[in-house]
Amino acid sequence: MGGKTKIRQFVQRVLDRKQIKKHEEIYGEFDKNNYNSFSVGNLPSESGFYWGELIKWATDINPECVLFVGENKSTAKILKDKINAGKVLTAGLSDVDYKWNFEEDFPVIEKKIGIHSGGKINL
Repeated sequence: MGGKTKIRQFVQRVLDRKQIKKHEEIYGEFDKNNYNSFSVGNLPSESGFYWGELIKWATDINPECVLFVGENKSTAKILKDKINAGKVLTAGLSDVDYKWNFEEDFPVIEKKIGIHSGGKINL
């Protein structure tokens, strides 16, 4: 690794730390954990990737039902297993539970799920 590359990397680390400090002043201290091991890649979808922070957070809340907007059914099946969701629904243009062009109003989703308070909500 050349000298310019090392200097550039050092400057980037310093700038990153300053940016993190500014965000922590606004949002509180970050946990500084590395969630890369929870990341999911090579998905059969346009995004192809989900950040580890999102997967870990979803796993921790153990959702009864998740709506994946813009993801196809095969991607949703993979993510369902990763986050231990009870049920997954998809909305988008192809290979989905609900057809939805995002430039138009959202579709009516008639399915109901129970929430912890015992009430019902529409997805």
